[in-house]
Amino acid sequence: MKRGLHRWLGWTLGLWLSWLGLTGSLLVMADWLETASHPALYRVADSPVRSSLQSRRLLAETVSGGAALKRYEPGRPERWTFGGRLVLVDAGACRILGSVEIRDTVKGWVLPLHEKGEPVLGLVALASALVLLTGWLLQPPTWRALRGPWKLSGYELHRRLGWLATPGLLVSLLTGATLVHYKRLDLALRGSLPATPRAAGEGKVGDLDQLLASATRALPSASLVRIDFPSKPGEALSVRLRQPGEWNPKGRSFVYLEPGNGQVLQVDDALADTGPLRWIQGAYPLHAGYYPGGGWLVLLGLCPVTLWCSGLWFRRRRWLLGLVQGKRS
Repeated sequence: MKRGLHRWLGWTLGLWLSWLGLTGSLLVMADWLETASHPALYRVADSPVRSSLQSRRLLAETVSGGAALKRYEPGRPERWTFGGRLVLVDAGACRILGSVEIRDTVKGWVLPLHEKGEPVLGLVALASALVLLTGWLLQPPTWRALRGPWKLSGYELHRRLGWLATPGLLVSLLTGATLVHYKRLDLALRGSLPATPRAAGEGKVGDLDQLLASATRALPSASLVRIDFPSKPGEALSVRLRQPGEWNPKGRSFVYLEPGNGQVLQVDDALADTGPLRWIQGAYPLHAGYYPGGGWLVLLGLCPVTLWCSGLWFRRRRWLLGLVQGKRS
């Protein structure tokens, strides 16, 4: 029963896990791959920032192609998103490094592939967990077995890699399913989600330095993660921040502002959330490889395809042996 369940689920869901693992490894390496393939776009000056945020916004708009400003992300370089185009700006030198279509970046084309099938990811994660756990039940890991001599075979590779990778893959599946169903979990724990505030103006964005100053006064100790701009009248400008003590390195604190004058409409303080909410906020850094590190996550992402291929290989040998013995008899 256990062997049949492990075998048939492994053959089918193993391909899905391989897809998720390979695309996940590429996402972890996306920034490095982009820097290596387009070094000129990421070569920034080692000098302090002297220009205002508003002046850099106006500079980025000169190469936006007339598209509306969608998002700003600080960093080296700064990232300004206009529709489907990404403009990179050197804040220290106040100059444009270049622009690229988001779909042409590594993250731009890999992330949609990684997120394929999100509505059924919860069921897939449960079935995949059964594959991994039945493998442990069929061949329970022991210290003696782990220390035993290695044999160069698909079976040995499959067995030992399964022992080592199963805990990490289970965490990856659990945190991935948590992120996909984050809003549902948030709603279940809170009882109701905070209402999105409405802006009174026409959506025209004012001076960014004044807007950011308003958000900073609301949460003085927080650092800026990104700014999301309204796409239509009535939408608030959203400033995403990270406060010291938040588990998510991308932050889960938000300040919503009136786009024109910076009036604070709503503050969502992640540190004020209850324990269970803080726990699900910690799913992202585990899934994205912030802990224990991205290099480990790249190797973990290669494990499902290795397990699937090695399992298929040693079963293939058994099939061939059974076929030969059947002909002899």
